[in-house]
Amino acid sequence: MPCTTDSPRPRRRPPVPLPHAARGCGATPAQVSPAWLPHRGDDIVPIPGTMRRATLEENLAAAELSLGPDELRRLDAALPPSPAAGTPRASCS
Repeated sequence: MPCTTDSPRPRRRPPVPLPHAARGCGATPAQVSPAWLPHRGDDIVPIPGTMRRATLEENLAAAELSLGPDELRRLDAALPPSPAAGTPRASCS
C-alpha cells in the first residue's frame, strides 16, 4: 500500500478478468493476482495478507501458478497500471 495520509480505499470485488483467468487455469482469483503482478515490473512484489491457514495454503499455491502470454495480455489490457492515490506523508519523502 502506498505511504499516504489518506485512509485506505474500501475493498472491492475482484475485476472480471481475474475470475475468468482463474477459471481458465484451475486457480482462484486470489492466486491469479500474485502470479500476474510480478509481470508488471521488477519493482512490484505482491504481499498477500494471510490470517487463516486455508488462505496461507491458497497463497502458497499461487507461487506454482504459471499464466500464459494470452492471459497476461488480457489481464494487462483490462487492468492498466494506475498511479498511487493520496497525499504522501512527510516521512515517506
